Amino acid sequence: MEERLEALETKISYMENSIAELNDVLVDQQRSLDAHTKKIDSLIHLFRELKETGGEDSPHDSKPPHY
Repeated sequence: MEERLEALETKISYMENSIAELNDVLVDQQRSLDAHTKKIDSLIHLFRELKETGGEDSPHDSKPPHY
């Protein structure tokens, strides 16, 4: 009985450690996701501004110098 209890306590200890490690990874991933979301939102905002202004300064819309 004592051995079974000790084995269960050992398993629980390992599981608690694994959960803590997984939680750390999850927190890091969420921070990364938040940072990427902010960058994407910034790019969307910039794209909309360029679209509204007609992209006048866009090098793709202007004619080459020899025209």
